Amino acid sequence: MIREYSHEPLMWDTLARRELQGLAQPVSDTATESENADQKSLRARITSCNEVYQTAIKKIKTVEIWSLYIECLLEINRDLRLLPNLKRKLLKTALMQAHRVKKLKEEHYLCWVCIQHFYNIHSIHNLVIVNNICLNLIIIHISKFFFK
Repeated sequence: MIREYSHEPLMWDTLARRELQGLAQPVSDTATESENADQKSLRARITSCNEVYQTAIKKIKTVEIWSLYIECLLEINRDLRLLPNLKRKLLKTALMQAHRVKKLKEEHYLCWVCIQHFYNIHSIHNLVIVNNICLNLIIIHISKFFFK
């Protein structure tokens, strides 16, 4: 599948999200997908997901793959109770990388500004609130295009 569809951003997005869910590679023939997900730590799943996207952005140099990557990281960052530093670092790195190669969408710039402004907040509760504010900003921004 990878060889045949390596130019398709959605294929890479699907592979990465399967890694995030822990569904990528079965441990044994009799193991179920949910058993496999439980066997891999959250840190390992997030790291594997990120590695898939990093491979994808090297092969496909489009705004679409960068957007899928950043959207996935934004979803991961919605819950900062576990591994907040890892999650924030990956998102910050992806935003900087996308900016450097000029593939960052306007709504992701808005998110980046929100995140940068509130990174110094030490309360995870406040970070979750800020994340929700950023998501609402994106929704408002996108809705302007649909409801002109």
